[in-house]
Amino acid sequence: MKGTIIDFNESQRLGLISGEDGQRYQLAMSEWKGSQFPKVGAAVDFSVEGDQSISVYPLSVSSGSSKKIAAALLAFFFGAFGVHKFYLGYKKQGWIMLLGFIFGFILLGIP
Repeated sequence: MKGTIIDFNESQRLGLISGEDGQRYQLAMSEWKGSQFPKVGAAVDFSVEGDQSISVYPLSVSSGSSKKIAAALLAFFFGAFGVHKFYLGYKKQGWIMLLGFIFGFILLGIP
């Protein structure tokens, strides 16, 4: 089931999840499967036993939008060198763009 964390107390390591079925479920830190503490408002996927949530996994929120903005800025300022491709992890495409720029500039005098 999917839901949202509506409360979490780090000192007690307890929280509350509002499920998509409208019910509220207890969240114990022992059932949390994320690498960081749960945050209020975070989307989660979990199983239910009674009124307890078990095997609670955070749903990854796409941080790709901020990465795309940075890549767009790199492409705007250093696009011919392929820096944005390296930044996004496309090393092969980055090397092709960099070598294409270098050979184009040396052989033809144009990037």
